Amino acid sequence: MKEKLLLLLAVLSIAGCKNDGRIYVGEHNYYTMEQSEVRKADFATFQQRDFPRYFIHRAKEWPREDLNDASSYDLPRVQFTWANLSNDQGYGPDPMYDEYEGRKKIWSMKTDGTDLRLVTDLPWLGKDDSTVGKTSRSPNNRYVAVGYGSYNKFVDLETQKMIELPHKREGPAGFLWAEDSSYVYYRTGMVGRVVYKWDIAKGEAEKTDLHITDTGIIKDGKRYKVTEVFTVVYDEKTGKKLQSARWGGNLKPLHARADVTAISPEGDVSWGANMSAGVFKMDVTTNREVPTSPPMQFAIGLNSRFALVNKHMTRMRVLDSKTKQAWDWEPLGYSRTLDPAIVYNLSVNHGNWFKEAK
Repeated sequence: MKEKLLLLLAVLSIAGCKNDGRIYVGEHNYYTMEQSEVRKADFATFQQRDFPRYFIHRAKEWPREDLNDASSYDLPRVQFTWANLSNDQGYGPDPMYDEYEGRKKIWSMKTDGTDLRLVTDLPWLGKDDSTVGKTSRSPNNRYVAVGYGSYNKFVDLETQKMIELPHKREGPAGFLWAEDSSYVYYRTGMVGRVVYKWDIAKGEAEKTDLHITDTGIIKDGKRYKVTEVFTVVYDEKTGKKLQSARWGGNLKPLHARADVTAISPEGDVSWGANMSAGVFKMDVTTNREVPTSPPMQFAIGLNSRFALVNKHMTRMRVLDSKTKQAWDWEPLGYSRTLDPAIVYNLSVNHGNWFKEAK
């Protein structure tokens, strides 16, 4: 009986709930359970559900993503950047703020908002910390690539090693993974015109004549690229262009250029949006634009059922296109992030983002 009591006290010291509703994970970090926003929109009905909201004062004490922990991979996951504390007067500043807690780091959580994990730290770039482009994750979940400052960083989560990929970046970041995760294309020049192929086993970079953007996939021997206007499909081995189609054909070229783009994991649907013309949708299978309406789908799940309709994680909005239900909540306490979020580990749970979804 005494041994059981000591075990219980040990568990409570690691994660305990106090009367204020805080559920502590360690001494300095906690989360609360808060209700999502309920409302009716043209495209869906927002549902009520309790979601965790995380308050991280000491990131090094928070659990890291562990590839060997199967319980973390029973749902798709969202990957994003977040500086967990801020010295901005608008957010505090928090008395526990220090230089490390103010750094952007890469985090992930399940699509139902649970199981927040620290993926990796990012180097400190000084007070003028650069915006991070869209992060990326290899199909086997092991590797992360991210454009940060003027560099492209590559992280092996199994070894916890980060390297700087050869050649500085002069334009926006962009990464394209091999379907078997054996290599990744990354861009260094303006508008994606200087692209290298990083062979992971060899640890070598080879210059290519490819053009890539920050939105694309390689699947079933085909390479898909989504630009500001066009969705293009190539033969991966030969580089031969198989098809190309544009959205906004009835608009002036300037108005048809998307500021943000996305593609489904099957490569059958692509999306784009801008402030002037709204949302574009391309049926890649039939190679034509199809009518659509907001919201923009920034990260798309398996079979295009679930999607993030938020660009970044200041708020998380999940849309179920099958049931026309949606959920809207604030997952992060303190500070904020304006960098794009992505979704990975997409095939588990039949692609559903909640365990109870059917």
